[in-house]
Amino acid sequence: MLLYLIVGAVLIFGCSLGVVVGYMWRDRISRARRTRYLAERNRDDTQKAGYASRAIASGVDRQTADVVGAKLEDGGQTKNAL
Repeated sequence: MLLYLIVGAVLIFGCSLGVVVGYMWRDRISRARRTRYLAERNRDDTQKAGYASRAIASGVDRQTADVVGAKLEDGGQTKNAL
C-alpha cells in the first residue's frame, strides 16, 4: 500500500515537474529566436536607412529619396508617393 502511494506521488509530481521544465525550455528557445529575429530586423532597417542617406548624399533626386524614406517608415510597406 505504501509503495502505491509513493509511486502515485512520484508520477503526479514527476509529470507536473516535466511539464513545467518543458515549458521553461520552450520559452527559452522562443525568446532566443525572437531576439535573433529582432536583431536581424534592426540590422536590415539600419542598412536601409544607410542606403537612403547615401543616396541622398550622392545626389539622387528628392522624389526617389522620399519613396525610400516612406518605405522605411512603413516598415517595408510601399507608400504611394504621388
